Amino acid sequence: MSTIKKGTLMSQDETIALYPKTSSDNVETSDGSTVESELANKAAVNHSHSLATQKADGYMSSADKTKLDSLTDEHLIRNVTLTAASFVANTDSYASFYGFCSDYTVAGMTETCKADYETEPGSDDIIERGNTMAGKIRFYASAQPSVDVVLNNVVWKELG
Repeated sequence: MSTIKKGTLMSQDETIALYPKTSSDNVETSDGSTVESELANKAAVNHSHSLATQKADGYMSSADKTKLDSLTDEHLIRNVTLTAASFVANTDSYASFYGFCSDYTVAGMTETCKADYETEPGSDDIIERGNTMAGKIRFYASAQPSVDVVLNNVVWKELG
């Protein structure tokens, strides 16, 4: 077998061996197996797996299947308008930071949900924070809005 040095061009009739050609070329891996034995033990091209369950491995481990099953779906609410009049004086623990708040009712919402929202360009600087609570999202503003606040999308998910 010849070697090729960096920067050297090969002619069209030269080849490079990229795999062991003889048993003396068959390199041992760190666990004592050889490249040839590893290739001989690989799965056939056409083979199947069972579907994974929470109790039995399949295409994924049963532990991963359990984690995947525990994820909940995200929920999307489109085109929410919070009227300027819906913002009232805030009396909760954030009152010293945000003087006004507006609650938007969301069935199924809990304190352990995570929510993200996207506002219309004219509403960008009005909403400063949103908190999830039992049955609602509370939106906070430092000042009483003079215009309605439009939210394009509210995406929420139970983290439980």
